[in-house]
Amino acid sequence: MPKSISRLGYDLRKKTGEDQGGHKYAGEFMLVGVGNSLKSWLAWPKNIEEIVIDSSLLPPLVAALIRSDEAGLFSVIDYTGVFSKILHGGKREIHRVQNPMKWQPNEIDGFYASQRGRDIDLYPVEAKALTTGDEINLDQLRGGFLTVIEQMKRIGLKADVQQVAIKMIENGINVAIFPINQIPRVPEKCYRVKFKPVIHNWQKKR
Repeated sequence: MPKSISRLGYDLRKKTGEDQGGHKYAGEFMLVGVGNSLKSWLAWPKNIEEIVIDSSLLPPLVAALIRSDEAGLFSVIDYTGVFSKILHGGKREIHRVQNPMKWQPNEIDGFYASQRGRDIDLYPVEAKALTTGDEINLDQLRGGFLTVIEQMKRIGLKADVQQVAIKMIENGINVAIFPINQIPRVPEKCYRVKFKPVIHNWQKKR
């Protein structure tokens, strides 16, 4: 944020959609008071429970070619069943619906679902890749979560919605899980997934 803006007491918040003239929003300024800032970024806890997942489930050719971008992140998650193991201890299968899911005005990086009897659970996922080094933005999480709620109302599908955030790290993934059916603010659980054997393409170039 430029000092000329922050010293007036404003901060910038992510905003999507279009104004009445059809111009797309890039963000909006919020008056927060001089010296204050929006809490727009996920703060990962210092001590995260670590889980080791078998990466030999990746076909050798895939492991050799996989990249450390967002698409590669979801590919590894799907091959190794990360979400099923973390969310339900491997006792329930979680299916990828579509990645990405482009529901305007928000794009959901990953959209997953599971079913237990007649009950349906939906998992919108916000993802950040190793290649970008970006952090998890809480405004993006909120937008994706509310978009899923609205879309389910539109099609008349009753489901529980649980927001998930993932950030790729070297040879692993940080995972934040938020409370069911609540706007995501503070995770209820965080995990650090590490892969064994090492995914060599998921190492930072030194």
